[in-house]
Formats: sequence, C-alpha cells, structure tokens
Amino acid sequence: MNVIRGEAGFFSDYEVYVLIILLFYEKFDIEISKFKRILFISLLSFSIFMYLSRTNFLQFVILILGLKGYFILTKNRLVFFHLQLLL
Repeated sequence: MNVIRGEAGFFSDYEVYVLIILLFYEKFDIEISKFKRILFISLLSFSIFMYLSRTNFLQFVILILGLKGYFILTKNRLVFFHLQLLL
C-alpha cells in the first residue's frame, strides 16, 4: 500500500467531497441521471474504501453529519454540552 501511495499521491480528499455531493445531489440542485449517479457513487465508494485511509472515513462521516444538520447549535444542545462538561 505504501508503494501505491508513493506513486499515486497521498491525498484523495476530492473523492470524498464528490461522493458527498453525489449522495446529496438534490440538496445541491444537481441534475444527473440515475445511471450515472449510481455508477459514480459505486466507483467512488470502492476507490475510497480501497484507499484505506481513516481520514477519508472521518471526513465522510463528519460531512454527512453536517449536511444532515447535526452540528447546528440549539439551546438544548448547548445545555447538553454544558452538562457534559460539568460531569
């Protein structure tokens, strides 16, 4: 794996971003056929999985949680975080 990364490069952040955009294409108002979307999603998913990078998996999870709205601060979440700090 180390030799492949040395030849091909060490970063593949763009793949994660493109995969997220394809998964949330309606939110970004992107028009793409279902066949192309499924093809690109499967290719990018396989590529990201084969890259075997914890950073890519963390980026993927953080971006999905952000787009789903889990990082929006509300009064209840601030109270919850404050109580967690006190414990």
